[in-house]
Amino acid sequence: MEPTTTTTTTSTTTTETTTTSTTTTTLEPTTTTSLKPSTTTLPPTTTTTPVPTTYKTPLASEGWTFSETTGCYYTLPDTRKMIYDEAKQYCALSYIADDLENVHLATVSSEYEARLIADFLEGPGNPKWVGIELTPRGEFRNIDGTYFSTSLFYDGEPSARPPHPQLQLGYRKASDDTHPYKLNDAHSGNKNRFVCEWCDPMYFTTSTTMAPTTSTTSTTTTAAPTTTTTVTTTTTLEPTTTTTEVPKTPCPNRVVLTESDILVAHYQYLGETAARINTRTSGRSLPQKFSCEEYCKGLSWGPSCAPCAVSSLKTKETCLFPGPFFTGDLCHRDYKSGNITDIPCCNKVTDTSYLPDYDIAEATTCYRGKNCKCNNFGKVDKTDPQERLIEKFEASKLVMLPRQWTSDNECIELS
Repeated sequence: MEPTTTTTTTSTTTTETTTTSTTTTTLEPTTTTSLKPSTTTLPPTTTTTPVPTTYKTPLASEGWTFSETTGCYYTLPDTRKMIYDEAKQYCALSYIADDLENVHLATVSSEYEARLIADFLEGPGNPKWVGIELTPRGEFRNIDGTYFSTSLFYDGEPSARPPHPQLQLGYRKASDDTHPYKLNDAHSGNKNRFVCEWCDPMYFTTSTTMAPTTSTTSTTTTAAPTTTTTVTTTTTLEPTTTTTEVPKTPCPNRVVLTESDILVAHYQYLGETAARINTRTSGRSLPQKFSCEEYCKGLSWGPSCAPCAVSSLKTKETCLFPGPFFTGDLCHRDYKSGNITDIPCCNKVTDTSYLPDYDIAEATTCYRGKNCKCNNFGKVDKTDPQERLIEKFEASKLVMLPRQWTSDNECIELS
């Protein structure tokens, strides 16, 4: 507001005329204008997350037993004995009405799990079907893809030639069934009891994060005469809710981690054996000695070894065996020509007819002890020219080479 000005003029006449002018300025009061606080509320942030599939959890009251070790549930159906295919189908279909999907014939990944399944019917002479089948490659695998070890077989099993394509826990004859949790192959037409298994496919966790509350006050002050405006703004955000899906984990503490650990340990072993290699001053490697057990399990190798030609592999076992580097069984390389021979790697050969003046002892870069007997470590594969074990190193069960053993008894590479 502008100031108001008042002017007063007074004139007095005496001997001479004098004129005096006086000016007075009066200021109006200072005016302060205050605005009402302004409050702005932002709409809540909305995040839409697909609703997870809800799975019913089996209850102990319904006959299911939960194992914290495997993270799965097991039940012994109250039904008659069945042949293998009937048992497999029963587990897959009988619990759908109860909102339980992906139930399957119980599989075996460890001695603990084998004992757990066997204990549903205590005592010897009560064989039970399990979800383990023979693959086209001729190896047994769990039907749910989980890890399986042939160390769970009874000695001498599988005994059928060729093996029956299904397995059971325990023998039917009680006097023979000294370890009811051990495996053996059985005719699929046999009628056995069985256990079904269910593993929780997934679960979700929800976390809520509160967004901060923000208050902003802006104040400007000047000397009179001035106008002072005070604006107060308060912004409050609604809580933000974020839903995070936990990765799908089929039966915790089982398949994937177990196989990863086995492969990592195997590669570490290869690194350790490579570090043991010593060389002469000429640069040639000194022969590396492997223990009898390493040799019998197919772990021995040396710088002079290379994957054998498939034409030199005369048995199904040597054809499909992946070797320590998962490139196939290893053969000796001719140190003169560099060609790969048919001589098995790290095997002392007394036949001198391969090449005139060829000294295998001089050429080899790995060997085993003279008195090595593989039957001290398990069942020997009589078809293996090196007479190694039927069950070789653990990681070899996890790799399948692109090869096939034909009906003409030939090893071929698959394109």
